Amino acid sequence: MGRRTNREIIDAGQLPKSRREGSVFNISVNGQEKWRATHTLFMDENNRAVQVSGTGSTREEAIRRREENRQKRLVKLGELPNSAVKPNRKDASRTIAEGLREWIDWKSRQTLRSQKITLNVEAQYRTLIEKHLIPAIGTKALRALTKNDVETLIFTTLPRKKKANGERLLGESRMRTLQLMFRSMLNWAVDRKYIVENPMNGVQIVDKPRSAVSRQNLDKMYWVTYRLAKNLKGNTDEARWLFTFLLAIRQSEKLGLTWDCFRNLTNKKSLASVEIKQQLDVNPKTKEQYIREETKTASSQRIIPLDPRLVDVINDYKKLQNEWRKSSDWKPLAGLEDLVFTSSTGKPIRHQSDNKHWRKMLEENGIPYLQQHTMRHLAISLMVSNGQPIEIVRAVAGHSDEVITRAVYTHIDVKSKVETMSGLVDRVFREREKAAQKPAQEAI
Repeated sequence: MGRRTNREIIDAGQLPKSRREGSVFNISVNGQEKWRATHTLFMDENNRAVQVSGTGSTREEAIRRREENRQKRLVKLGELPNSAVKPNRKDASRTIAEGLREWIDWKSRQTLRSQKITLNVEAQYRTLIEKHLIPAIGTKALRALTKNDVETLIFTTLPRKKKANGERLLGESRMRTLQLMFRSMLNWAVDRKYIVENPMNGVQIVDKPRSAVSRQNLDKMYWVTYRLAKNLKGNTDEARWLFTFLLAIRQSEKLGLTWDCFRNLTNKKSLASVEIKQQLDVNPKTKEQYIREETKTASSQRIIPLDPRLVDVINDYKKLQNEWRKSSDWKPLAGLEDLVFTSSTGKPIRHQSDNKHWRKMLEENGIPYLQQHTMRHLAISLMVSNGQPIEIVRAVAGHSDEVITRAVYTHIDVKSKVETMSGLVDRVFREREKAAQKPAQEAI
């Protein structure tokens, strides 16, 4: 006999009259007399009774709680909507907008305790809520939300939002973030008993975008890397930009580097390296910068070996910064005195300022704009194109992957990392040295 549907097994006609009506009886709980009311919903495929019950100080209270639990069970079975369960007055009137704002406040408190997301990311979440989710569906009662409403929101309403030029406003990455946030809020609402069941269960979330670099784009971006490496020689920001596109580090990781992250910069007999263990973050409320003593993910914490030529570059920069430190203008912020990449006055470099200087530098070199993060993808792609095993590249870049276990990262040997980084740096510096010996005649 095949598995019956919920509708079939809920059919009360299958049960004896006594079981359909349920029963109410006295029980003892911790020495106190209580009432319990039970009701058989259906007989399962093994012919066992599936019951709901309620307990109370009086017979009437037990029956009331039994009925509440029966309705909740039917909601979970998909036989009744969330709104079928009688809520308290506040839960009945709570809008989706209120739910989203209450959820992000709760998320913020969790963030401060667990440090799972940065304050900057939290601010971005709040912006997405206020700009996209609340205008689209915020006025609707949370308890009245249906699966059809959810599907309309994520498959029709949000995807149809356009920019002034007619282009789609929300890309796949942003859409995925919105969907994950909305689902998380609804799960939180279930946990808070604001709703009985998450109406988003079973709705397909947008897949995580995969970064794919074509051969043509790879060649073009390599030309960019080579050109920049050549033209930046002797530039004040040479070290900062070489770290951007040769070490595959994230912008916040780069700006958050302190001198204690480096090892063996002056000991030529030992392998030099840089430890990625922290990032520069911004408090969105106070706009103050601070060192966040952790990385984006656990796999992002890593040690990257440094080629001797990069060691020379960073040492030259350190000498320059030491000259800055002698000036009366050197006034670093408290707690940020040991930052590697700073202004000439010792101030940390803000993310926006770093992006502005990056854009200006590209323009000065006649290069179309590319995001700094694109250069991280380029470095990863170049390492792979040099024949390096993908797991080694991921260990260097601190890139998490569901397929690669933590054990893989843990057991990556230093020699493999060195070979990986040397291959990339060799490719760039070799061309850089060639260019210094001949007139520059380049074409994209």
